Amino acid sequence: ENKKGYWENSEVQTINEAVLKLLGGAWYFPGDFVEGWQEILGMPEMLKRAEQFLSDKPANFLFKDPRTSICLPFWLKVKPDLKLVMVLRHPLDVARSLESRKFSISLPLGLNMWAEYNRRIIYDGPENILCVVQYENFFDNKPEEMKVLLGGLKGFVADEVESSEIDKVSDLNLRNQGAEIRKEECDPALLVFYRKLIAVHGLQKDSESFRDGIKGVRNYLMEDPVFNSYRKKAPANIQKGLEFANKLSEE
Repeated sequence: ENKKGYWENSEVQTINEAVLKLLGGAWYFPGDFVEGWQEILGMPEMLKRAEQFLSDKPANFLFKDPRTSICLPFWLKVKPDLKLVMVLRHPLDVARSLESRKFSISLPLGLNMWAEYNRRIIYDGPENILCVVQYENFFDNKPEEMKVLLGGLKGFVADEVESSEIDKVSDLNLRNQGAEIRKEECDPALLVFYRKLIAVHGLQKDSESFRDGIKGVRNYLMEDPVFNSYRKKAPANIQKGLEFANKLSEE
């Protein structure tokens, strides 16, 4: 657990949780935005709530909630020009972090969640991505990664951000998962996906190359037989997600 907090916006979190529930899912079991999702009972009210939430916010208002990754059709319906910062982290690091929390999500389910969260950002919001930042670099090479972040946010936040402000939310001692776990098995399709995103991260000095890189990853996700074979195996992990949901409801 992060003792400094996760800095997630409570209202956005509440809206995302409600939207996922209306879709028959949850943060650990993403629901699908099927045709006509806007008319699902209760969804129009959530759209109005999100519109009201954003209506009095300044143009440079930023919010964080990972669930937004799997609720993008909803938020892009509310605000089509919503801008995204994609935070990239190794899939095994994410899965191990989820496994170590009090809910103890299984490693296969955690890996499947990593795949779906990242896939949906690329699939649903490719034109809305301002930049891709690499989680590990904020610990290993913070000054350079801050340049990537602030370059993507140019025009939205001040050009100069005090290092002390960043230190308030980053602490090397709170990094519980790292390279030592990467010898464990991870589906090759996820590693290819991850490496393609790493390659996009390196293209950000040229906006056209960056955009082409995002499109290339999206095409890979849509057409690559290996990745889609992995997704076809996902029902087994989804079943584990449902079992996890039942366990939570009983507690």
